[in-house]
Amino acid sequence: MLRVGQFCRYSRINTLITMTGVPALNQQRAGNTQHNSKSGMSGGARPHQQHRQQHAHHPPKPQQAHAPPPSTASTHLSSTTFASIPNLSNASQRALSEVMGFSYMTEVQDQTLPVVMNGQDVLAKAKTGTGKTVAFLLPSIEALAHDPPAAGSISVLVLSPTRELASQIAKEADSLLTFHPFKSQVVYGGTNINSERNRMDRGRVDVLVATPGRLIDHLENTNGLVRRFGNLRGLVLDEADQLLEMGFRPAIEKILKFLPATRQTLLFSATMPQSVQSVAGLALRKGYSFIDTVGDEQAQTNSQVTQSWVSVPLDQTFYAVRCILRAAAAVPGHKIICFFTTARLTQYMANLMQESGFPELLEIHSRKSQSAREKASAAFRNASEAIMFTSDVSARGVDYPDVTLVMQVGQPSSKEQYIHRLGRTARAGKTGQGVLILSPFEETFVARELARDVPISQASLPALTPDDLQAVAAGQGRVDLRVKEMAYQAWLGYYNSCKGVFKDKAVLVQTANAFAASMGCDETPALLKKTIGMMGLRGVPGLRIDESGGGGRGGGGRGGGRGGGGRGGGGRGAGGGPYQGQSFGNGGGSENGGGGRGMKRSRSGQGGGRGGGRGGGGGGGRGRSSY
Repeated sequence: MLRVGQFCRYSRINTLITMTGVPALNQQRAGNTQHNSKSGMSGGARPHQQHRQQHAHHPPKPQQAHAPPPSTASTHLSSTTFASIPNLSNASQRALSEVMGFSYMTEVQDQTLPVVMNGQDVLAKAKTGTGKTVAFLLPSIEALAHDPPAAGSISVLVLSPTRELASQIAKEADSLLTFHPFKSQVVYGGTNINSERNRMDRGRVDVLVATPGRLIDHLENTNGLVRRFGNLRGLVLDEADQLLEMGFRPAIEKILKFLPATRQTLLFSATMPQSVQSVAGLALRKGYSFIDTVGDEQAQTNSQVTQSWVSVPLDQTFYAVRCILRAAAAVPGHKIICFFTTARLTQYMANLMQESGFPELLEIHSRKSQSAREKASAAFRNASEAIMFTSDVSARGVDYPDVTLVMQVGQPSSKEQYIHRLGRTARAGKTGQGVLILSPFEETFVARELARDVPISQASLPALTPDDLQAVAAGQGRVDLRVKEMAYQAWLGYYNSCKGVFKDKAVLVQTANAFAASMGCDETPALLKKTIGMMGLRGVPGLRIDESGGGGRGGGGRGGGRGGGGRGGGGRGAGGGPYQGQSFGNGGGSENGGGGRGMKRSRSGQGGGRGGGRGGGGGGGRGRSSY
């Protein structure tokens, strides 16, 4: 049993995490960047440079008809106005000023717009939250304004790695198109594909924003869509590094084959690994321009975020999360985002905290339906005070105003992912706070990935209260056992894939079993032999094997559930979950159970589990998130 104040024993600490506010830090402009051009383009290629206003200080923020995205903050503003762009259409000028409240360009826009509007292909290194969406949408829309497309053509295609980012880009496109005759649409997985077809058939689609998996569905199955891309003017790959990290290179290569070569292509990426440069060689025309608006690695960490990390024993993670939430939520105007390593762990922690005193807590991850994700995202964005638990679907691109704290629980997959998550706070020139909660076996992540050039310090937690202990203990008893079992499997799978954390698989399993016990599981959750095999854990001591075939449990979301077993069986049955791919199960079975198959197929991958028997039915296997 934990005691009040027990956390103090576990900290080799130099500072105390305080949730009463963050001291004002020196604000650092997003300047000091470089413009490197592979095309050897001369300095005179900036068509509106002569119009730049030379000010020693930033101009005042313009009057806003609607609250603009955080990228308009003075921290990222240049002294160049949109009005200085030669031949900017009146419709775009009105949208920028009247609808979006923009008068001055951000540094990213100032550096990229002249080159993009000159018609060149561009590979741009740019952080999220710095105005890059307008940087690629505005030139695309202006090209249509000055040379209207043929009826029925799709002129601009934007590829996004996630549904949330795709939706946000589409909304910004709608704002820019307010006074133009052109229209934008968005397509992504998790929604009815026939409804999307009907929308595209009935209305104009000048700008199409899409996730790769859903776009391929349409290219292969929506009549006439390939023809509509015949006169494509521009292709944008936004968050290119994330697209590749999520395994979309084959999809991107496939999409490129459907598109005409005579197009302008723009790649925007927060980081510039070799994989992005390789895809740039495929997608961009020779002689493309490279524009670096970020600079060195140090510049990628936001100087306005106070960063701390704490180490607590694994079985005390739940108490640590509640302790920090309690302290942070006591501050007026708090907006808190908590990141977890997997969707199932996000689900478990959200359930636990909702049962432990935070019933209004919001939840976003890939196991939630798209409508639920959109509702939670809108609620968090519009709230003056809120707490949201999320997986990495919210790590990039999506703008949430006024986030005061980013909490990351468990070792991130990489330094880059840590930085991207942290970027949800301290946007729009404001300050913010970041806290990373690690277990002792994860502490090497700080030394290996962060210590060299990320300004992060070790800290202690506020003291536990009796209410923390009682609330978490009571909450654990109210969380559904199946949610705990799925969290256990997700935890085991994640840390099994983390290089260098558990070199001994027996220690990995032992630690996972201790995690299950800390969740309140009476016994270690059993895993299917197939699951154990796919993890490469056959023969590792400590694992419980599910010999029964599952008993017909239903699983939600991608991946489905376990196969059933038992007497009888037969027939076909539809399956589902929140993701509307194709789900079907063949019954079957015998007196001894078994038989039959269950499959869940979608663009994200496919899998299956054996099923059959009375009330059984097959379950889905593993599926990769691809929308």
